[in-house]
Amino acid sequence: PPAYKIKSLQIKITNNLKNTSFFEEKKIKKKIENVFKNKTIKKPLKNFLDQLRKTNIFSEINLKTLPSGELICEAKIKTPYLKIKVDHVRYLSEEGQVFGKAQKKDKNLLLITGIFPKRYKTSFDKYNSLILSKKQKEHISQAIILYEQTRATDKLKLRKIYFEKHRGFTLDAENKNAEKYKVILGFKPFKTKLVKLKKILTSLEAESKTPQIIELDYNGKAFVKIRSDKKPAWDLLWHKL
Repeated sequence: PPAYKIKSLQIKITNNLKNTSFFEEKKIKKKIENVFKNKTIKKPLKNFLDQLRKTNIFSEINLKTLPSGELICEAKIKTPYLKIKVDHVRYLSEEGQVFGKAQKKDKNLLLITGIFPKRYKTSFDKYNSLILSKKQKEHISQAIILYEQTRATDKLKLRKIYFEKHRGFTLDAENKNAEKYKVILGFKPFKTKLVKLKKILTSLEAESKTPQIIELDYNGKAFVKIRSDKKPAWDLLWHKL
């Protein structure tokens, strides 16, 4: 194609980056500007798109030239929402994209494990996001829904969410004294189970009792294993719900 002279470059970031400090808008725009620093396009736009997609920043990106000499770039940015264990601990976006490698400094992002088997062989799409099976997408979607619903549950401080093929989801949590316990939720729907969990945690706190395991994957009742002062003895309580 004939050379295209860029008179102006307009960059539109289509999603809100205020909720994440992972990517700064100025730095993203600078990366795009650097690709077109020569101000002349001598190759097909697809070549530039491929170059930008490989940066592992964009979930979507499009380029459009106007007869006036304006180049318009519209981009949606990948934003880490959670962490997920694959072959490495990777980022998980709110839309369910798995990408990059999480850094040690990302301690504020909750970790999800168990969805991928050990020694999982990875492959990536043109945006450098992990290619997922239908089942993996379904489990990841459920994990994101569960995480969002737990955020509305008072008294629940999460450490990790993990998945087991035959039992579903378990929450790794801790109380205000940093004492750890597990909540077995099973499979969706989660909302009713989390309402029950809130009642149990409120009741246990009022009785100054600390749970070790709370099982909510039973119909109509919950199995609660209580930590005892005389280790390793346990009190077993059934809560009718």
